[in-house]
Amino acid sequence: AMGGRKWDARVYVLVTSVSPMEAYVSREGLARFCVETYRAPTDANARDVCAHLTNYSLNKLHAGFEHCDDPEDGLHGSKRALSAVLRELGATGHKSREEVTKVGCRPHAFSVEEFWFRVHRLVAATLAALAPSLRASYEATPGCAPHGRSCFQCFGFDLMLDEDLR
Repeated sequence: AMGGRKWDARVYVLVTSVSPMEAYVSREGLARFCVETYRAPTDANARDVCAHLTNYSLNKLHAGFEHCDDPEDGLHGSKRALSAVLRELGATGHKSREEVTKVGCRPHAFSVEEFWFRVHRLVAATLAALAPSLRASYEATPGCAPHGRSCFQCFGFDLMLDEDLR
């Protein structure tokens, strides 16, 4: 949780060839936040979807949904630029700036470069597993060559960090 709210990261990957596999990971994406404060699931709160699910289509209908049009703001909004949130995590870890300043505590270490390293490993492993299906799909699609640039696919990877920011 960041600022007491559960969130996930949407990272976009563009596949331009499946034989050989060629893909590009965008270093910009979305950070989608629940609109209600996270509480560990119990029988009593298990149906509080706006505290447990980061799904934009659910949260945007909630009165607590916060719009933010500033792509540099990693602290406000129910949907934020991923780069701004990662920058904030790199500066403060999973403590808020107010907690770090007020209490004088050390932030939990978070490395933006380590995050992207792990994302690239995850994407590579996922695409390796999907490669046979992607090749078959490309070969079955008229006008789509598995080794050419006539087709491409864009994938959205939804990622969640654990309490150790991994």
